[in-house]
Amino acid sequence: MRYFRKMCGCGCNPCCISFSEAVWSFVGALLGIGAVSYLHFNLLAEADAVMLIGSFGASAVLLYGVPNAPLSQPRNLVGGHVLSAIVGVFMAQHIPVLWMACALAVATAIFVMHLTATLHPPGGATALIAVIGSQKIHSLGYGYAFIPALSGALVLLAVALLVNNIPHSRRYPQYWNRVACVACMRLPCCRMRRSAGRIPACRCGLFLRTCLQDRPARAKAIVAMLADPDGTMVSGVRYRAGWRAERSPHRGFRFCI
Repeated sequence: MRYFRKMCGCGCNPCCISFSEAVWSFVGALLGIGAVSYLHFNLLAEADAVMLIGSFGASAVLLYGVPNAPLSQPRNLVGGHVLSAIVGVFMAQHIPVLWMACALAVATAIFVMHLTATLHPPGGATALIAVIGSQKIHSLGYGYAFIPALSGALVLLAVALLVNNIPHSRRYPQYWNRVACVACMRLPCCRMRRSAGRIPACRCGLFLRTCLQDRPARAKAIVAMLADPDGTMVSGVRYRAGWRAERSPHRGFRFCI
């Protein structure tokens, strides 16, 4: 019964965003997809090259609709498309059964993106297009990972950097290439210094909202959150209201809400 109760959900639908946010999402998507489409239909048409693929539409939703989301950051955008394209081409060339190639392309792309911390939902579509795309797509071979996957992602990223930083309510990106390691308490980007009795500011702009057990090497929960622009500075690290940090009797720090 517990299995079926999970299907009922436990959260609520988030509130609608403001009209201005919707306008900026519209402007970003218009310019981003417009730039890629212009390159595809005008500059690359004579060279019989491909610049526009369907997965870029989903990337536009993330980049310009929810620019603060972890899956919208540059590492996820570029890495997700490129790695998924490579996986898709490999499956298309080595798996003769079409339905199996489709399934393996998407599943392996998700697996690889998880391992490389580049999870980007449109990457699954990029891998699938490499399998079921037209002959023009198949003729590209592994060049599909560079044009259109890499080149189109870079164009979308450039537009996102220009548009998403215009309004005061937006800031993009939240980080570039910093990944928190949750294997132990020694985190590469927010390292907990046990000697000085303080926590250095996080270089990647991430919070670590954690509640650590007193056992030295295991964390009860580690959740990465975006830095709060209205947070206050406490001991060199940005804190949100209601957070506290106390020294663990063994080593490290324990964060609690």
